[in-house]
Formats: sequence, structure tokens, C-alpha cells
Amino acid sequence: MLSIHQFARRFSENTYPNLFVSDFYISILKKYQIQHILLYTICLLLSINSNAISQGIKFSTSLEDALKNPDSITHLYLEDTAITSLEGIGKLKNLQELVIRNCQITTLPTDIGNLTRLNVLILSNNKITQLPGEIGNLTNLTFLQLSGNCLTRLPNEISKLVNLTSFLLTHNFLTVLPNEIGKLKNLMALHLNNNNIEFLPDSIIYLKNLQSLYLSNNKLKFLPENFGDFRFLKDLQLTNNQIKILPASIGKARVLKTFYINQNRLKKIPDEIGNLSFLTTLHLAQNKIRSLPDEIGKLTQLTRLSLAHNRLRSLPKTLFSMRLYKLFLGNNRFSKPEQRRIKKLLPYCKVFFNDAIQLK
Repeated sequence: MLSIHQFARRFSENTYPNLFVSDFYISILKKYQIQHILLYTICLLLSINSNAISQGIKFSTSLEDALKNPDSITHLYLEDTAITSLEGIGKLKNLQELVIRNCQITTLPTDIGNLTRLNVLILSNNKITQLPGEIGNLTNLTFLQLSGNCLTRLPNEISKLVNLTSFLLTHNFLTVLPNEIGKLKNLMALHLNNNNIEFLPDSIIYLKNLQSLYLSNNKLKFLPENFGDFRFLKDLQLTNNQIKILPASIGKARVLKTFYINQNRLKKIPDEIGNLSFLTTLHLAQNKIRSLPDEIGKLTQLTRLSLAHNRLRSLPKTLFSMRLYKLFLGNNRFSKPEQRRIKKLLPYCKVFFNDAIQLK
């Protein structure tokens, strides 16, 4: 395996002015069979800008070394080290990307707010319990990854990160989101799977540019009334919550392509589901649904539909004119004759009446 230092040296000693870096990092991964997640992350981040190599990037994989010449370091990558303190990090004022993954960091120093040139901040799989308010000074951040920590809340100052496009917070202990999160107008990806969130602030609907919203494995009991007011949302994941009602406003998320709301407590689906004409995957398994609206037949792009583990006895006639590729119906209340009828009416669809619920 290529070591971190060898990899960093290869990038710092060579330039690829005419090469699209995303293709380059794929070739590097294949050629050297790199499995190291940090190296993959480095390559992925570089793919954001195909001219990154020719822009004077200088890597360091040691905070101690970086602090010896703080003005020259633009990219700092630390992974799988026993480092517990980031003392002095605020001196790296030209830092553009900071990746600290799988370390022992519990707190962030307030002088992290000095890193005002940061575009990318990845602090995943540490032991961080809280964020200082000074994080709001990092107004050039576009990518913030805090997954796999011990956060229970976010500071209100997070609202100052107005250029943020990706905010990843999976596998923490968040119970609420600050109302100020609605000020992140440029946010395109908000990933909050595996937290303890019980409700969403009404301001979440102001994130008009969201394309992916992940809230699986939380404790949500209801959704805001205008929850569907996301005109660019393509991927919505709400698996394993306690949601009883899907608001009719979901019909406004008209470009939604993938929708997972399995393992909840839904008893019915609103007629407005039929407005999601771009939907290709719909996962409604493991709810308490007794019937489907006729409007589901309007989902002409839908190819995968999971309805397993509900209380269905029949399907609406409109469903049989759809171009489904896979349909999961196991553990419902269909009679044997009804099962045979469904399969006959959907000759080109793979219909499963067993325990299968996956949409792969």
C-alpha cells in the first residue's frame, strides 16, 4: 500500500494541469489497490478542483511538522493517530482543507476560528462533544463532516456558515437542531442518520437548495406541515423513526427520485404522493398501511416499490399499469388467489411475497 507520505509526495512533486482529477484518483486507487480511507478522501477532495495540483497545494500529515512552517501549509491530514489536542491549529491561517479522522480529539480549540480560509473540514470518528461558537468564523466552508462523534447539540453560530453545501452529522447524539439551521441557504446535502432527533425545526423548509436529506434512525414522531417544500430534493431517507403521518405537502417535492420511509408507523399515504412523477424508488415497508391511494398509479417512473410488512389486502387498479421492475409484498394480508392475480397482472415485474423487503 502506498504510504501517506509517499502519496503526498507524489502529489506535491507532480502536476497534472490538463487531467480531470476525479479520473486520476480512480486510476490511482486501482493501480495501487489503495484501501486506506484517508487516501481515498484526499483523492475525492482533489476531484472537486481539477486544477488543484497546480495551485500550490502543500500537504502535511503531522500537526507538529505543520506548525514548524505554518504559513505554507494548505492541507493537513491526520488519521488513526493518538492525537488528543489541536493546540496551535489556529496558526495555520492558510489552511484550506483539514482532515482529522479516527483520532482521539474531544474538543476543538477556540482558535480554530482563525482558519478563515478553510473550504473543507472533516473531523469524523473522533470523540468531540461540542463545537465552539468560533466555528461560525469559518464562513468559507463548503464541506463540513462531523460524523461519528459525541455531539448532543450544535451552536447557534453554525448559521454563519452560509457557503456550506454539505453538512454531514451522522452517528452522533443530537436530540434537536437549532432553528438557525434554516439560514444555511446553500446547503445541498444534510445527513443526520443515527442520532436521537425527536423533531425538526420549522425553519428546515428554508433550505430550498437541499438535494439529499438523511434522517434515518432517529426518534421523529412527526414532520413539519410544510415538510415537502423542497423544490430540488432528490433523495429523502426517513427509515426507522416513529412517524405516523406523512404530510400532504410531500407532493411538492416534485423532483424526488428516492424516498425511504420504511420502519415507521404510517397508516395511510396521502393522495399527493402521485405528484412525485420523477420517483424511481419508494420504500414503504414495515409500516401499518391498509390501503394505497389510486394516485400512486401516476408514478410512471417508479421501478422499485417495497410494501412488505404492512396490512394490505389488495392493491389499487392503477398500480397494474405501472412499469415496476421489483415489487415487495411479503407479510401483508393478501389471499393466495389475490397473490396469483397480482402476479398475473404484472407479468414483467418481479413480485416477492416472501420476507424480502430490500430494494436492491
